[in-house]
Amino acid sequence: MSSKAGLLLASFVAGLCVVVSGCAPSANLSLQFTPDTSEAYDVTTEVTQDYRFEQPTMDKLDEMQSSTVITVGFTQTVTDVDENGIATADVQIDALSVLRTNRNEVRISFDSAKAEDHANPLHNLIGQHYTVRISPEGKVVSFDSTVAQQAVVGGHEEMAKHILNEGSIRQRHEIPALWGFDEKTPLNQSWSQVIGSPPGMMASKNFRQVYTLTDVFTRNGQKLAVVEMVGTETADAPITPSRAGVGLGPFASMFDTLDDYTGTLLLNQNTGTVLEYDETLVSTLMAQEIPARAPADAEPDTLTMRLTHRISIQKR
Repeated sequence: MSSKAGLLLASFVAGLCVVVSGCAPSANLSLQFTPDTSEAYDVTTEVTQDYRFEQPTMDKLDEMQSSTVITVGFTQTVTDVDENGIATADVQIDALSVLRTNRNEVRISFDSAKAEDHANPLHNLIGQHYTVRISPEGKVVSFDSTVAQQAVVGGHEEMAKHILNEGSIRQRHEIPALWGFDEKTPLNQSWSQVIGSPPGMMASKNFRQVYTLTDVFTRNGQKLAVVEMVGTETADAPITPSRAGVGLGPFASMFDTLDDYTGTLLLNQNTGTVLEYDETLVSTLMAQEIPARAPADAEPDTLTMRLTHRISIQKR
């Protein structure tokens, strides 16, 4: 057989392997739970609103920021797995930090790792437990945090309730990149879902999140999968209602908008556990105008408003 014929035959066999035998790289994009196993995570959520107003002709600059950044460290122990693969897990809070600012003023600054913060009522959350039921698709089926919410008294009760309410628990434990998948997914396959605006957005809009399995590889004997997400504005209806603010009304047309919405998931397929997960939306609105009676070469006044909405999950 000539070398050319051998090359053609090898190419044909490789193609046949992909089409017929399913030899192309694929990933099982689902969580796997085993009773009496524990995993430790650090989860950070951030909502930041930035305001910047520049007036070059008057040599004035006004900047303002309001933000809430919360990091919860916890150990999640699976206590039961039902016939559908849904796990019941006990979650113990191991560490907590909270930084909340309002118009540049710090309202809450707490870090359980600092000895001087141990007298803060929020420190009572350390060691508290709550239960959560999670499906293989990475959805929270139910939860119970009633007892833990009652642990904080004498200040910051509302923050404690916020940390342990339904929205925060879903953010902490849900993995939207896995929703709807329970079978082998081929490399480069994409899927999508539509969501509403996150809290804090000035203008209500919907986003289509497009997820793609971009890589499958082995590291230290473990088979890993990478899923990447890109979100863009869409007119389609979301799977859940928008929770954005009242919007800009008639002033909306004054602004140019730019949304940067990305995400990444790193999943260990051997154990069915999340190693890293991040989704970040940076939404910017900008308006510019030359002041009345300004010199011909004057720079415009510029108003910039920006929302950063981030969820980051890291396995310890």
